[in-house]
Parts: sequence; C-alpha cells; structure tokens
Amino acid sequence: MVRFTEVPTTLGKIADYTSRLSNVLGSIAGGQSAGSILRYPSDMIDSTMDYMKITCIEYKPAGGLTEGGGLKVQEGSAVSAATGKHKATIILPMPKVIPDSQQAGWNENQVDALSLAGFSAASDLIQPPDEDKNAFENAGVTIQGLVDKVGDSGGALIKQFQNKMAANAVNALGGNVDTQSILSRTQGQIINQNKEALFSGVALRSFQYEFDLIPRSPKEGQTIKQIIRTFKQCMSASKGSEGVFLKAPDVWKVEFMTGSQPHRFLKRHKVCALTSAGINYTAAGQYSTYEDATPTQMRLSLSFQELNPIYKEDYDTGEGLRGTGY
Repeated sequence: MVRFTEVPTTLGKIADYTSRLSNVLGSIAGGQSAGSILRYPSDMIDSTMDYMKITCIEYKPAGGLTEGGGLKVQEGSAVSAATGKHKATIILPMPKVIPDSQQAGWNENQVDALSLAGFSAASDLIQPPDEDKNAFENAGVTIQGLVDKVGDSGGALIKQFQNKMAANAVNALGGNVDTQSILSRTQGQIINQNKEALFSGVALRSFQYEFDLIPRSPKEGQTIKQIIRTFKQCMSASKGSEGVFLKAPDVWKVEFMTGSQPHRFLKRHKVCALTSAGINYTAAGQYSTYEDATPTQMRLSLSFQELNPIYKEDYDTGEGLRGTGY
C-alpha cells in the first residue's frame, strides 16, 4: 500500500489556478451545456497548453434525406453534433501517439473485350440510341453495331466467343475446362483481361489513443475513476425500461486543443463512436494501490471510429479549413 504524496504543479503558481482555469473551462462547451467536466491531470490549463478534449454527446439518428428536396442523405455525425445533448466533457493530456491516416477503396478489376462489346449492345437495347425508331429497328441497329465491332476485331472476338462456347459445352458435360489455360496450353496466349485498379468506395477512419493515468492525490484518483466510468457507461447501449429495443450508445466529439482554441496544426475528427475502451489497472508492471484502493498507475486505451467518411468537400468548409484538415 502506498500513501499519496501531493505533487506540486510545474505549470504555474497555485494562486493563479482558480481564475485562469475558470476562464479557459468556461469556453470549453462552445456555447452548449457541456454537462460535467472531468479533467486529468488537475494542473491548470492556460492559453499555451495543448490537451485533448473528448465530449460525450447523445446520439441522434440521421434520418433520411436532407430538407429542401434532392437526394442528399443527412450525415449522422453532423446531426449528432448539431442537436445531441452534451453529457460530459473529459480533458486529458496529449496522447503518446497521434496517428493520422486516410484511406480510399481501389480494387483490381478485369474485363475482356467480348464482355465490353456485349455490355454495350445490351445498354443500347435497354436505352435505344434513336427514340424516333421502333423497337425492332433499334434492335436491328444495335445488332448491326455489334456485328461491325466483331468484324473490326479481325476475327479475335469470334475466336474468343468460339473458345468460350466450347469450354462451356465441355463443362456442361461434367468437364473442368478453363478457357485461359486451354489457350495458353494450345496457342501460347491468353485473353487480355484489361486489368485496372478501379475506385470501389470510401472507408470509415479509426483511431487509437493511449493515456497513462497516475493519480497524485485522493481527489485526482476519484477524478480518474469518474473518467473511466464515464467512458464505459456512455459507450454502452441502453435497453430502456421494457427491454424490447436497444438504444444506440452515446457518441463522441474528439478534439485537440490549445487553451480554449482548436489546435492550429493537428487533424480534425468527425463525430465518432467509441468502439473499445481498455483499462490496465497494473500499468506499472505489478499490482500496487494507495490506501484508498486506487491503483498507482493505470493505462487507458481508447479506439474511436468516425460515423461518416471524409469527403473532398469537407476540407473546404468548417473544421476542414483548420490545420491539416481531417
């Protein structure tokens, strides 16, 4: 068992603590009720101090399309940030590692010339090129166009079609024939699959942050306990009184700050879900507590995932204009 020893602050005189801290914390809520404010360590925050601010926000479903017509879908992160109740604000020191990553989905794709020719013909049948002609005339034009493409290929498309039909016929009788391997074996060539990396979609960003929590007084130990409880409780779903439906957990606004202002360089986050909160109560390598049972050293690991992807337009408005953007 270890006894608490008050550690004097190195950030300024205690006499300045109350006034300077209240000036900064008074603007943390950003015009909204911030709920309870939990801060570790308990040193003062002034205009030059960098720290991390994590705000617990009531989740608000995005709903459907935006108001005013059109097919634009509302973003859940924007709806929660604008209308969700702020339940608690947690202030922590800057984490050990601050990762920043951006991903885009690009996957390998392939298509042969015969497939492209068939797709083009099918598209023309579905949407006729000449609305003034009847269906039979348009079908004739489409088929003639396909025949012309086959003729312009110098017989390559005809040979490919014949090889594919022959392979399908053999496979229908129980064989296991691959057109490409037969061509390579018999002719020393294969069908050009026209491989290309094609855009396949956007990705949701995830971040992991770690904090070492070392209480230096009984009061700071209680604050750490409340911080841990807040993270675990707010990330949990609610079953309500009836238990028929589960209500989504709260979401989080994660910000890097300098004093009362957003950090002028580091990245921004959209509203996030807290997907994992891990606490190691023996971060010192062995079990050790103070006389009130508070562990002497803990490590808090948080994993966040943004509710919505980052788009190019996000860098041109609002928070995207600050620092390195999102």
